[in-house]
Amino acid sequence: MDTHPVFENIRSHLPKLTKSEARVARYILNNEAKIGLGTGASLAKATSVSEITVSRLLRKLGYKGLREMKSLLASTDPEGVVQGTERRVRLLSSSDSTLIDAESQAIRKLATQLSRPEWEEMIGVTQGAERIFVTGFQTARGMAEDFARRLGIVRDAVRFLSVLESGLVEWVPPAPSILGTRNVLILIDILPYAKEAEKTCAIARRFGFDIVVLTDEFNNWAYAYTKFVFHAESTTGLFLESTAALNSMLNFIVHSVAEREPDQSRERIDNWMGLTKELDLF
Repeated sequence: MDTHPVFENIRSHLPKLTKSEARVARYILNNEAKIGLGTGASLAKATSVSEITVSRLLRKLGYKGLREMKSLLASTDPEGVVQGTERRVRLLSSSDSTLIDAESQAIRKLATQLSRPEWEEMIGVTQGAERIFVTGFQTARGMAEDFARRLGIVRDAVRFLSVLESGLVEWVPPAPSILGTRNVLILIDILPYAKEAEKTCAIARRFGFDIVVLTDEFNNWAYAYTKFVFHAESTTGLFLESTAALNSMLNFIVHSVAEREPDQSRERIDNWMGLTKELDLF
């Protein structure tokens, strides 16, 4: 995790910020490489808030303006700021090598998310759950289905939840899957956010589920339902938003859950391979 004093200051203020201010603060934390070339106006545009909101946030953080915050970043870690600026300049190029570099940078930035204390806690909750429900909407649905299948290889009781098709019939009381058991909902959501996503989280929280939201760098709504919100950068210069970092994050979750019970995970894989051999699938 980045221990820069400026970012530590922002994190310490997060619980006291309004929704709009928190959206800007989290954008700064998740996009530090872009701040060097940013302005108050560009920051407001990127987070869909007013410039007044950006100014108010900076005052709450103790800075006279964005220029002072960037100055502190430069004086404390000039090399990091220069490198961040250079990365942003490279994103302006349309060459394949530049895009590959940007995609790689997005994946490397996942280290910030994986080093958060909430990450290890989330892995423990997921590994220890009796039932795991995975869902995603719109373009994220395919990722959610693939992730559910892969997670189901290393542990049991994983189910893809097709909310729009089933209407959450899996959760209808008094189903054992929602009464007296430890349940986790893992939801994948990216821009443009699905209206069903927040409603599903609200219902899951009412039933006592642990909730995990895996999302892009702009998401702010999920914090109203869970502390297990993890961001993957999606703006890497591609024509459409990138899902490379988000897919890598899903892979890390499968790996981390499997590592908690390696012998059990290996046994499940061996048994699964035996079944696929009987079916003559490969």
